[in-house]
Amino acid sequence: MSAKPMSLYLDRMWVRQEGRYWVAKAVAFSENDNDVTISTCHESPKLAYDRLVAGMKELRLVPPDWDE
Repeated sequence: MSAKPMSLYLDRMWVRQEGRYWVAKAVAFSENDNDVTISTCHESPKLAYDRLVAGMKELRLVPPDWDE
């Protein structure tokens, strides 16, 4: 399996309230015009964003020291 470049877009501004929960989203685009949306939710906007970053680190989409 070969690694293909992707562009990952993540912004704290992409945290928005939906009902009583806050949702944080990130979008990744590949060179083949495929895209993936990753999202998390929590009762706090900061914790929703922190969960998103932690999940992306766990999936190795960003380096372990990213966002420090």
